[in-house]
Amino acid sequence: MARSLLYGLHAGSRHDPPKRPRGVSTLLLINPNTRQSVTALWHEHAFAAAPAGGQVFAMTAVFGARCIPSEPSATVAAHAVLDAYAAHVAAHGEPGAVLIACFGDPGLLALRELTAVPVFGLAEASMRAAGVEGRYDIATGGVHWPAMLRRLTWSLGLLEPLAGIVTVERSGAELAADPPSESGAAVPACQRKPRWQLRVRWFRAGNGPRRQADRPS
Repeated sequence: MARSLLYGLHAGSRHDPPKRPRGVSTLLLINPNTRQSVTALWHEHAFAAAPAGGQVFAMTAVFGARCIPSEPSATVAAHAVLDAYAAHVAAHGEPGAVLIACFGDPGLLALRELTAVPVFGLAEASMRAAGVEGRYDIATGGVHWPAMLRRLTWSLGLLEPLAGIVTVERSGAELAADPPSESGAAVPACQRKPRWQLRVRWFRAGNGPRRQADRPS
């Protein structure tokens, strides 16, 4: 970790989203958990969305948990994100932008302080996109994530549009291990909230990209 401290602090506010990068030729994608399969999945989708000539570097946390179900594992994951960023810079120089590939964004605010490079997290990006349409809810797996996500939304100044958080019975690790059953878990959980009965359009398979859910009849 000492090598991460070589980079100067970024003067921008951690609460403000980074400006949309223009002409970015390299994206560094960091998976905060230790599963190479998750990294490969995200790299595939990021590469497919990259502009012609763009490069996508994908890194997996070299220490920590295979799944991030709690505050202790998220704290370790944040450390791993900083370590991965420092390793990439040492080997390749600074990227054009960074994506933290975990819905929970461990290390997001810390990394924004360590670099002037735009840093994005899946949770923040998703919440800002959902907030454009008004108030929204989050469906997630794991009993500790509601409190963790509320702290994240508060720190980013996004708490007001968040209407609520629904916890499905299965953990993130279980959902990732059996993705096809996730829509069956997430959609009924959301429908227990009246305002969600015809609003469930997308669900996320563990740490994977979002997938379209079947609309309830």
